[in-house]
Amino acid sequence: MRFQLARGVVPVRVLMSVLAIPEGSRFAVLDDDVLRVRLGWSFRLTAPRQSLVAALRDHGRITGIGAHGWRGTWLVNTTGKGLVRLELDPPARATVCGVPVTVTVLRVSLAEPEAFLAALRSGSQA
Repeated sequence: MRFQLARGVVPVRVLMSVLAIPEGSRFAVLDDDVLRVRLGWSFRLTAPRQSLVAALRDHGRITGIGAHGWRGTWLVNTTGKGLVRLELDPPARATVCGVPVTVTVLRVSLAEPEAFLAALRSGSQA
């Protein structure tokens, strides 16, 4: 199943457009075996679905938009709404602007976070 990242406010949508990150390239795909998360060319993660050991709504504070992180915890968002926190074990590999990084926690803003979590629960232990 494909889930769009949250749209964000108009200035964010304009910024994403200027950065050549169109709405169609901002998504999470969850299938039987793999989780894929994309924020256009700026962030790409592919992880085995079985590595998702926890998934829950995230009401924590955010400090910006885009793809940013430190020491394995990454925030990929276009808004502070619809955040989901995914914990991965073993850690996944991702690229940020083409640079490889390790991801143990991924916080991602989704347009339909509850639908994503329901889909995840229906087919896995996370």
